Amino acid sequence: MIDHNKQEETQQYQGFILDLMVGRLVNIEFQIILTSDNKALYIKDGAVIRVDQLHSTQKQAEVLKNLEQIQHLQLDGQFGENNQKIGRWSTIWKGETLKNVGGQYSNDGKKNGQWKELIRNFWSEAQVYEMGEYENNYKKGVWKSINCEKEIGYGEYNKQGQRIGIWIELSDRFWNYSQITYKGEYLNDKKIGKWDIYFKKTFQDYQNDEIGGGLYDDDQQKEGVDVKIGKWIELSDWFWYLSQVTYHGEYKNDKKVGRWNTMWKKAYGDYMNEQIGGGQYDQGNQYGDTSIKIGEWIELTDSFWGDSQVIYKGEYQNGKKIGKWEILWRMYDKKPFQLIGGGQYDEDEKNERESVKTGNWIELNNGFYNRSQVIYNGEYKNGKKVGRWNILWREEDSDQQFQVIGGGSYDDQIGSLKIGKWIELSDGFMDNSQVIYIGEYQNGNKIGFWDINWIYNGINQQIGGGLYDDGKEGRLGLKIGKWVELSYDYREGSQITYTGEYQNGKKIGIWDCYWIQNESNQKIGGGSYDHDCQKQGGERVKNGKWVEISEKFNKWSQIIYDGEYKYGKKIGIWNKINLKEDSIIDELKYDN
Repeated sequence: MIDHNKQEETQQYQGFILDLMVGRLVNIEFQIILTSDNKALYIKDGAVIRVDQLHSTQKQAEVLKNLEQIQHLQLDGQFGENNQKIGRWSTIWKGETLKNVGGQYSNDGKKNGQWKELIRNFWSEAQVYEMGEYENNYKKGVWKSINCEKEIGYGEYNKQGQRIGIWIELSDRFWNYSQITYKGEYLNDKKIGKWDIYFKKTFQDYQNDEIGGGLYDDDQQKEGVDVKIGKWIELSDWFWYLSQVTYHGEYKNDKKVGRWNTMWKKAYGDYMNEQIGGGQYDQGNQYGDTSIKIGEWIELTDSFWGDSQVIYKGEYQNGKKIGKWEILWRMYDKKPFQLIGGGQYDEDEKNERESVKTGNWIELNNGFYNRSQVIYNGEYKNGKKVGRWNILWREEDSDQQFQVIGGGSYDDQIGSLKIGKWIELSDGFMDNSQVIYIGEYQNGNKIGFWDINWIYNGINQQIGGGLYDDGKEGRLGLKIGKWVELSYDYREGSQITYTGEYQNGKKIGIWDCYWIQNESNQKIGGGSYDHDCQKQGGERVKNGKWVEISEKFNKWSQIIYDGEYKYGKKIGIWNKINLKEDSIIDELKYDN
């Protein structure tokens, strides 16, 4: 949550984005700067990708973690004299005002009447709505979850806004490849009795399969607290159809106890669960308020799946990792695991319940998988990176040695703070998308000119880049001046670049979109960013004539959209065009 009462500061966050090549979610890093004029600036790689105005009526504002939401979700409506929301509010998604989505606020800023809302994790791969009634800002009666015009969840609220009776709820990370629902009973907003977990596969109209669940304590003395008891089967946080990882074990008074096994089921065919990890929880510990791991454990990465079978092996002592931990990997499930990384843990002198990394470590990249075998090698001191760290990578053939492809230095005194010259890899770096960034850091911020290079057929050539502010005129580390940027999944067949200008991290003026095909750099789209004079603050938004490319544009699918924006909203008729055939294939109509 964002606390707007704090003085100006920068906060670090981790979000996620869809990897179009694989169809999985991968982690991304971003920052939020809270300004003295009560704005929250979302920053990724020196670019301001979202600006939220924080109002005095908000004690805290929710932080968006989905990159697509950060870039494309806006709420539109009026504020009253005391900065409370009033009247009809609507939802804008990717420039389009969604029809019949939103609802009415009373003059004192409370939701009332019928509402249609987006689920918390709404995006292009999870276009799910919740529909029901508000009274005095409390949900009441029956609420339903709708996906593709089908009811997939439901439940009832009493007059106090508490959940009662049988419910079907969606998981927090529900999306097309992870259609997880929970079914069970509420009593005065508290889960009781048996709750089942269901998973629906994506590609056909499969029935929901029951894949997990367990019991909640019926004891009403523990008001407002959901207490798990007995045998449970739970899903990993990043469960999806290629990463069907579950945890099997026992709860006692909402704490895990005894042996817990980690199971993995392959996505295709009639496969059974395979035990691939696990370990022991303490039956009773000195802390009493949490589940404590003890002894030897085998743990899986968050992104474990068929092409990224990575495990961690080591020992816990009172919930802390101690001694040597190994990182093991196998190319396919029939091959043995082999050592690929790891290092040492030591006591944290500042926190007796934590341990820290120390000495030499080899770590794997967040999105490590068979076609993106990237590792980092360097030293930790008191849990912070210091000195020289190298970035290494190798082709998919696991018999090859890792080669240094990048790296740089961390400050020895502060730790985990990048300084001097660095060569970094793109978030989506892989065999057919070898994009690197070359430039300088000052106290953890990029400064000066950074080159963007692409390595193809062994040739390393500059294809983009631009300037970061050194703090003398504006905010340190923000993009300024002319830039040539690459699309996230820049690769052979989809070599898309964007050319334009930044001012204090914000895009201004005309931006053009180019596509490199057969060694020809062809302009295929673009438009202008202008001040939004309709809103306080006047942030830069798309305005006027625009030509945009589809998210999956490549040489096999050359789809573009031609139309007009009015201060961030699409208006009038937009033509959907097949560039390859030079033909209009659809007309999309938007309100003026």
